[in-house]
Amino acid sequence: MGEEALASESSAPASRPSRCEVQPAQAVSRPGEVASRRSPIVSEGLDNLGADGAPARLGIMGGTFDPIHNGHLHIVEEFRRGLGLDRVLLIPTRVPPHKAAPDLASAGERFAMCRLAAQGKPWLELSDIEMRREGKSYTAETLEELSALYPQDQFYLLMGEDMFLTLGRWYRPETIFSLASVCTTPRSPDGLDALRQKALEYTGQFQARCFLEHIPYLPISSTQVRQAVARGAD
Repeated sequence: MGEEALASESSAPASRPSRCEVQPAQAVSRPGEVASRRSPIVSEGLDNLGADGAPARLGIMGGTFDPIHNGHLHIVEEFRRGLGLDRVLLIPTRVPPHKAAPDLASAGERFAMCRLAAQGKPWLELSDIEMRREGKSYTAETLEELSALYPQDQFYLLMGEDMFLTLGRWYRPETIFSLASVCTTPRSPDGLDALRQKALEYTGQFQARCFLEHIPYLPISSTQVRQAVARGAD
């Protein structure tokens, strides 16, 4: 899930998101089920999901998280509330495939920061699925692995505007769209029109199902946090 690193930068107060849904006329079926449903090494608390046999609505939030910050957490929580997600998987990327990051914090450091950020949020589960996989962290491969582990669950891939607009050029985008609904939010008042147009394009090309959530942003980014740390600011 290294294609994306979600940044949120705006100053509007938080509010309940509004939604625009774009989907194909017929839903795309998911691959056949496998025998194993749960794996304790994927998530630190996911085993209690779907215990009654009902499909879980599982959000997936990936990124380099260098570092994770309140902007990430704000957007994830708004997506969870707006889409009615049972849980959200937080997946730090081991090796970003399309992003030069010479000063990237180590995988262990970023994973530890995500663990701290998830504390006190029972709906947010930290996953090491990409940390354990060698090589570049591709979203398509992560979704395939999650689909094999949780064949009954419904996946909602959460991302920001910039990443959504380039999603069609990611590694195996057809796999991504076949395995998950893709959920995004604009970074500016004008962003919704661009997202809607791109969602229509993905629907026609990939039979995608897209959710466009209008979520106010917090004025913070990972870059700003790193710069503040470098200055010695709190």
